[in-house]
Amino acid sequence: MKNFTLVAATLLAAALSAGCAQHSHVEDHFGESQRTLKAQQIANPDAGNEVKVVEGMNSATARDVTATYHSRQAEQPTVREDSTLLDIIGSEN
Repeated sequence: MKNFTLVAATLLAAALSAGCAQHSHVEDHFGESQRTLKAQQIANPDAGNEVKVVEGMNSATARDVTATYHSRQAEQPTVREDSTLLDIIGSEN
């Protein structure tokens, strides 16, 4: 009986190791999805090779825009304590 158990354990170990040694098809395409999504997000792949003047706003305009944005964010609307959310939404229209 001891020999049977040893033979069965050896066969089981051999079968399990043979199953692990097989080639996985997942490895063939590993990372393909990420590479495809990254490539789809690039609008112009040759943009680094082009020498063009940058279009946009100058630093003074950018400073004014951010100052306006931050000052408007600091201003919080006042809400009466006795009004409900539906009253507030209705009064904005």
